[in-house]
Amino acid sequence: MVNKKKMFSAKSPAHSGRVDTLTPVPNAHPKGLASGRQSPSEGERSCKMFKKMISFAAIVGMVFALAPAAQAATIDPDDPLVGSLGLSAGDTFHLVFVTSTTRDGTSPDIEDYNTFVDDVANNLNGNTGSIVAQYGWEWYAIARTKNDLDEKANTHTTDDPGYPVYLNDPSSYPVVASNYNDLWDGTIQHKLNRNEKGQFVGRTDLWTGIHKSSATSEPLGDSYVRVGNTDETSTGWFDVNNKGTSPGWPDWPLYALSEPVTIIPGGPDGDIPEPATMAMVSLAACGLGGYVRRRRKLA
Repeated sequence: MVNKKKMFSAKSPAHSGRVDTLTPVPNAHPKGLASGRQSPSEGERSCKMFKKMISFAAIVGMVFALAPAAQAATIDPDDPLVGSLGLSAGDTFHLVFVTSTTRDGTSPDIEDYNTFVDDVANNLNGNTGSIVAQYGWEWYAIARTKNDLDEKANTHTTDDPGYPVYLNDPSSYPVVASNYNDLWDGTIQHKLNRNEKGQFVGRTDLWTGIHKSSATSEPLGDSYVRVGNTDETSTGWFDVNNKGTSPGWPDWPLYALSEPVTIIPGGPDGDIPEPATMAMVSLAACGLGGYVRRRRKLA
């Protein structure tokens, strides 16, 4: 038999009415924290965040570095060409010439004509004597084709107002157009009568495929194609007549326009920020900015 007196002795809280309080246990920690660890300070968290931002910037930089970087065409301020143009560091310009060699106008693909003029400019595929080949710039045909009806986009002359265009004439490098608006407003300031060698080109027709009325008819690749003339400064420089492209018709030269060229110290070897570098700098700056703001709040 159970002794009920032993179950409710005088020392029992239930019997005496006394309530024991809980005694804190040494080394007890808030829920979720491991024994012995302290909650990180705001400064420590900010530091970790900054380190993560730097790591992320490095990763993004590597990704951009693996992709082809778009490099702008450049020339050193000390190059004699810059002095002849009367320009200075920071300025941007184009050169233009007429190819000394000819080709047919049957292709509807603008890249065929871009490749043709670029080869002439850079002494490729048997071409020789170009005075601009030393720079290695890219060159584009001032032309319109059935598959690409935008000569302005092809020649990178769509910005407003754009950059000046100079003729490849080493005796004076005359201004052809002060900017892109001037180039396409119906008249130019000088005849386009010099080739890649800087030599004079007499009156001759050449392929353009560009209609002065802005019509899309007779582009390169058609049976009949619009042609310009080197002796014209009105709209005739790009549209004076049409010529056939079928066998038996003669081949004609093309206009070649350089990509935009910027004058910077060092020329092609100068320090131009690449996308990877800019990405890393920008992300690091963002991380550093956040870190500094947090540190100021703690101060």
